[in-house]
Amino acid sequence: MEKMTYLSEEDIFESLIKTTAEVFHIEEDSIRGRTRKREVVFARHCFHHVFKDVFFDVSTTNIGRYTGRDHATILHSIKTSRAQLMYYKNGKPVNARYQMCFDKVKSAAIELRDCRKKNHSEMLSDFRDDLISLIGEFRRLKTQIDVREESRELAEV
Repeated sequence: MEKMTYLSEEDIFESLIKTTAEVFHIEEDSIRGRTRKREVVFARHCFHHVFKDVFFDVSTTNIGRYTGRDHATILHSIKTSRAQLMYYKNGKPVNARYQMCFDKVKSAAIELRDCRKKNHSEMLSDFRDDLISLIGEFRRLKTQIDVREESRELAEV
């Protein structure tokens, strides 16, 4: 049986940052960097927003740790991203490209989350199977020990 590897928070972060960079057509390092170019800032905001929305159990402090920012900056980034998605004019988003990129990054994040859950469930199942196997082995060895002890007691009598 092939063992599944668990997707850690860091693995998911790296994968999502790569996806975000590809969708926004920027370098991965620029998301972690200090540049204030509009396209990079939009990508960074999108990344923070998606990461917090999809992986809601991850704190803003941990998200900031990955991108070199503090939790307040992450909160502001998420707020800015939400505002960016809410601006509509004539029933269409003002920044349709941002909306499209956001949707692509979010769907990739959801896939990662589901994969993480699946891997986690498979790992628990594997662990349960291993535990059942060990219990069976323990019972077999206990039986052998009991038989040997009975044999010794009979031999002494």
